[in-house]
Amino acid sequence: MAQKVMVTGPGGFIGSHLTQTLARQGHEVVAAGITRPEYLDDHQHPNVRFVSIHLAQPQTFARALEGVERVYHTAALFSFWREEKLLHQINAEGTNHFGKAALQAGVKEFINWSTGALYGTAYGNRLVTEDDPPQPHDKYTRSKWAAEQAAFAHNSAKMKVLSLRPGAVYGPGSAYGDAKALYLLKRGVLCVIPGFRDFYSSHLHIADMVAAAIHLADRPQSYRPEAKDPAEIAYNVADDTPMSAKELLSTAAKLIRKKGLLGFIPVRVPVAAIRLVAWALENYANLRKTDPLVEIDSIDYIAAGHALSNDKLKATGYRLRHPSINASLAEIVAWYEENNWDIFQL
Repeated sequence: MAQKVMVTGPGGFIGSHLTQTLARQGHEVVAAGITRPEYLDDHQHPNVRFVSIHLAQPQTFARALEGVERVYHTAALFSFWREEKLLHQINAEGTNHFGKAALQAGVKEFINWSTGALYGTAYGNRLVTEDDPPQPHDKYTRSKWAAEQAAFAHNSAKMKVLSLRPGAVYGPGSAYGDAKALYLLKRGVLCVIPGFRDFYSSHLHIADMVAAAIHLADRPQSYRPEAKDPAEIAYNVADDTPMSAKELLSTAAKLIRKKGLLGFIPVRVPVAAIRLVAWALENYANLRKTDPLVEIDSIDYIAAGHALSNDKLKATGYRLRHPSINASLAEIVAWYEENNWDIFQL
């Protein structure tokens, strides 16, 4: 049944795909963000209306939410680089204020985007489940765990909340996460295998991110308005095949043409050595007042295990369209090569 739904962050990677999918399904979509995405100028999106909101400006929320039945809250400041205070303000405080406004506006369902990285690195190679306590280890994941708790605080029979904890989301058009690792390979910055152990991480194609979110949101049994803990309304959203950094980088390196000066050397080096390069790039970026090519925290993310169990998701009947990133890498790399990796120059 068609609804009036809102997608926050419609200019982002996930938000843009979600907005267009919901529009194709016939929903009336309110695309709520800071700036109007260019793709909305396309005549194929007559049932999408853009409204301007900012998560740090709660006064912008109420009017935008009028008549909205369901919110897909993808908006966040996704950065391993920005100040922790700002990350908390946008991600945690913003979600809290926005959730409160949604509840007051009569929104029935609030689908919150969290991250599978919030479990931290202490679990090693074990597939973590939603019942494993989050142990966020960097400022970005700390802000997202705080945001998830803020969303959970508004869960009730009046406004039911879900939190999605995706693996590293990839696909054509992405410029962060797995995409950043591919770009670092292309530039020759990530030319070796970080670390001496095989840690496994989970991934998720953007098509499955969008389809799984809608599947869970449309399913009444997904919700637990009586929940006492965030884990009860959380879903890990990941593919079936966690991969090691060695396998992922080695496979991608074979597909990427004309890599940096050193190409890719399939040898292992201490993570500390690559962190030193990232430290130098961070300091260089500080001098130039720009974002660094790579951050220390992103290297730590690549070199650590973030493997997620998707059993809870699959128990709902969801079937993955892309069960392994390995099978999708050729298509993804080809998209970046055909577009000259221009998305990373924006």
